[in-house]
Amino acid sequence: RLKRERPRDKVLLFSFFRGTLAYLHRRLGNAGFNSVMVRGGDDKEAIVERFRADASLQVMLSTEVMAEGVDLQFMRVLINYDLPWNPMRVEQRIGRMDRIGQEAETISVFNLVLADTVDDKIQRRLFQRLKLFEDTLGCAEQVLGDVIAKLTRDLLRGGLTPEQEESRIDQAGMAIEENRRAMLEVEESAADLVGLADYVRDRVIKAHQTERHIDDGSLVQFLRDFLEHEAPGHRFRLDSDGSLRGELMLPAPLALDLQAFCEHHRMRPSRLASHQSVKIVIRNHVNAPNLATDCELINQFHPLIKLAAHRSSDRDAEPLVHAVTLSDHVPSGINSGIYAIAAERWGFEGVRKDVSLSACFIRLDGKGLIEGDEAFDLLNTLRAHGRDWIDASVSIEVDAAIAGLECARRKLAARFANHRRAFQAENVDRARLQLASIESSFERRRQQLEAQIARHHAAGSRLEAADRKRLENLTNRFELQKEKIERSNRTREEKRSIAEGIARIES
Repeated sequence: RLKRERPRDKVLLFSFFRGTLAYLHRRLGNAGFNSVMVRGGDDKEAIVERFRADASLQVMLSTEVMAEGVDLQFMRVLINYDLPWNPMRVEQRIGRMDRIGQEAETISVFNLVLADTVDDKIQRRLFQRLKLFEDTLGCAEQVLGDVIAKLTRDLLRGGLTPEQEESRIDQAGMAIEENRRAMLEVEESAADLVGLADYVRDRVIKAHQTERHIDDGSLVQFLRDFLEHEAPGHRFRLDSDGSLRGELMLPAPLALDLQAFCEHHRMRPSRLASHQSVKIVIRNHVNAPNLATDCELINQFHPLIKLAAHRSSDRDAEPLVHAVTLSDHVPSGINSGIYAIAAERWGFEGVRKDVSLSACFIRLDGKGLIEGDEAFDLLNTLRAHGRDWIDASVSIEVDAAIAGLECARRKLAARFANHRRAFQAENVDRARLQLASIESSFERRRQQLEAQIARHHAAGSRLEAADRKRLENLTNRFELQKEKIERSNRTREEKRSIAEGIARIES
């Protein structure tokens, strides 16, 4: 009916699962609807522009990747195929369309829920009763997060009767109401927390999905490189059983530097600062089970690793130039050949900070391009398993290498521009949410204080002066918070080349 009555309308459909999107893409195609899918790792900006311009594309199928950082005012129909149990997620999805530039008078939102399921009970007994969908901005993630998470665990664990499920949902509703009342007392300082929980959780999930977290082997390699370049005279030994246990002794100058670093940054002292041989275990976890009392755990939070990272950031900004060869541990799908490499460190700062590394590989014969996640993984593999390519200068054509490097730099420049646009759009969203939070809180408290002042004035109470002072202080704090948020809305950026070179891949 929508296709017949409003043929120009475009539809955005959200689902958590890639398999579901692939199924819907196939079924919609069979029904005569042209659709496009957006998943993590895709170029969102490019897909959105193609979807906007191509009148034949009617439905955009997306995971949560489209819930932040994009503007979709040209659409007015949203379908939640999988309904999030957290209303803040729904508000974020709607926010893609409900923004400045939306020409439609109303936005249509369809929540698909199967009758007599847990989803149905969640929506009917929790969301509708508490009017959470109508009042999500006043019900921030800090209010909902723990309650929804615990409810999710209880319901998914199984073993509850239908009556017990409804009872747990009702208990969650009462807990949310209590949290919301408590939230009113601290809202004035809550602006900086808007969206933070979701952001941290999403970054952790993404790191595990893409294996971008720092593993034990990477930590060992980082420590070895640092000691070889910065600590002449050190003694470093690891046991041959692969347990990453061993001994480390720092030279006197570095031991003193480590002691001063711990004191300056108020970090827990390390026995390595004693200039004595210390038993260590390298494991990138917060703790290590069965760790002997005379053994020191070295993870990414250890003062020595922090000091090494601090010094590496202070080194000369000129990029490292390498010629390397790789014949084993080549990631699947990577073709053999000689590649030009360019890698950059990107930094953005606004409401939050974002630092990332991006790399690009261009095959010198023009028959291969590696970028995005594949390039990042290949760069890590080269760092860990690559060997110096001694005769590179006589094995390649210099002009072709220079042309390849220039092409890789241009590719990175284009990706940087896309990353900047996405960060700026996301930053505007976060600033808007923070500003809405403090404005709502300020207005509510202002009205309460003005009503109290009016009552004190009518009664001739001396408390009127005290409440006027409270109102003045409240206004001053609000103006300060507002200025801070408005400043964070102006993003700052940094781009620095960290490595360039040539790689011979033999897969």
